[in-house]
Amino acid sequence: YPLSLIRGRGKAAQYDSGDDNQRCEHVGFHNSLKKPMFVDPKWSMNLKANKPGGPVGYRAITTLSYAIIGRPNVMFAVVFSNLVFCLLFICPLWTVLVSIKSLLVMMTAKKQE
Repeated sequence: YPLSLIRGRGKAAQYDSGDDNQRCEHVGFHNSLKKPMFVDPKWSMNLKANKPGGPVGYRAITTLSYAIIGRPNVMFAVVFSNLVFCLLFICPLWTVLVSIKSLLVMMTAKKQE
């Protein structure tokens, strides 16, 4: 929404869930502005159940690539947090499970003797 329109409406521009509290608050906000609002044509509205929203194909790949390449700090944080999670949770769990397996193998080997 244009900020000038929101500022012009003042306190009248507010979220509203309707009389029965069953309406989406964004619809109430739109109605409180008292002016039509148009969606930018670059947005694609996919309302079919068999066709999910958002970019697909080459457009999705380029969008994702730019998101990853354009934010190296975020990607470093994601990779680092995944590595820390692996070292603090997955590796000890793996060690415990391998130890339990070896104990079970030893127990069954002694029974067979």
